[in-house]
Amino acid sequence: MIRGISDSALRAPLQDAILRFLDRIWPEDWGPESYLPPAGPRIRAGYGRFDGVQAMSSIIAINAKNQFRGRVKQLISGPVVSEVLIDTAAGSISSVITTSSARELNLQAGVPVLALFKATEVSIAKLASASGQPADDSSIRVPDRFRGEVKSITPGPVVSEVEVPGGTVAAVITTSSLEDLELTPGSEVLAIVKSTEVAVARLHDSSTGYSPYLD
Repeated sequence: MIRGISDSALRAPLQDAILRFLDRIWPEDWGPESYLPPAGPRIRAGYGRFDGVQAMSSIIAINAKNQFRGRVKQLISGPVVSEVLIDTAAGSISSVITTSSARELNLQAGVPVLALFKATEVSIAKLASASGQPADDSSIRVPDRFRGEVKSITPGPVVSEVEVPGGTVAAVITTSSLEDLELTPGSEVLAIVKSTEVAVARLHDSSTGYSPYLD
């Protein structure tokens, strides 16, 4: 269960959808003691207040294709933005979010989180081996990179989807770029995403009793 999310652009439409849902199950003329469905008390307790209305802070699902579960390894805070280093099964992922979002999510070492980013934010670099030796990618100074062979390609007239093992990472690039790179299943590539494009969602942690329904 997701406690909150760092990307305000994703958060706003979710709040609008929740308000529409509330209009159906919790009419304005219901008083505080009015009957709610079985989940009502739990829902009521989990709202974060905005514009005089209480809005549920739990998220059931999200459409970002690249999602990696992990735990916060380190939080490097600044006055405006903070870097969140996350340990995942696919390796370490770096996310740069606003410091206010980091505070709202109460991020700290050991907290379970979900790192997520859109497929359209992923760039693909094709690696070339020299004399049978593995390609050297050390010159690419980007913390969030996933190396592997192309797993599959879904071509389209304008854009195409490329899947790379390492999570799996999905990238949507222009079909012209796909052709220029001469990508085929089995091509060795590097999937790259900027840290500023990685959103962070906090997850429920049963081991600490942290509940996504409580602020």
